Amino acid sequence: MFNRSGQESAPFELLVAVIIMGFVIFFGLQAMQELEKQQCIAKADKKLEELRTGLEQTVGLNASPQIDFIFEGCFQNYEVQLRQVANTSLCSRICKGAKELCVFLEFESESPSYSDRKCVNIAYLTNFERTDSGAECVQGFEKVNPYDEGQVREGFYQLSNITTTQSFPKVLMCKRG
Repeated sequence: MFNRSGQESAPFELLVAVIIMGFVIFFGLQAMQELEKQQCIAKADKKLEELRTGLEQTVGLNASPQIDFIFEGCFQNYEVQLRQVANTSLCSRICKGAKELCVFLEFESESPSYSDRKCVNIAYLTNFERTDSGAECVQGFEKVNPYDEGQVREGFYQLSNITTTQSFPKVLMCKRG
């Protein structure tokens, strides 16, 4: 009357369906994590580009940009450095040309794992003023020197070119305290 072989295979078919569904969920979650990582990398690239452009405009065009340098929770355990380097092979690779001296931004993160370098086309001897030069930050901001501090921290920055005619470029970099 009833086909018993169909009833006997039903548990096996259900097991196969559950296993397949498990793989689909696993790979779907992996794809979502990769998408989130790529979105964070795009945000980091944008913020680094904004800082690079701001520094170049300050030194080269005597502009005074304001830079919102906040990564919005994408990265944990990361570091951004503004580095002066005297290494021909490294400078040539990062800045795409035969250069002995260069300045670049370097970003490294552990979670998610990511690193990037952006050439900053400013003079190697650009000075970030912290001493009493008469130039002051507006109220609520404090002078910072990314070379001395070892890294550029998250925050809101105001940049100003305070170069005198007889010196190398001087930048007043102020961070909202």
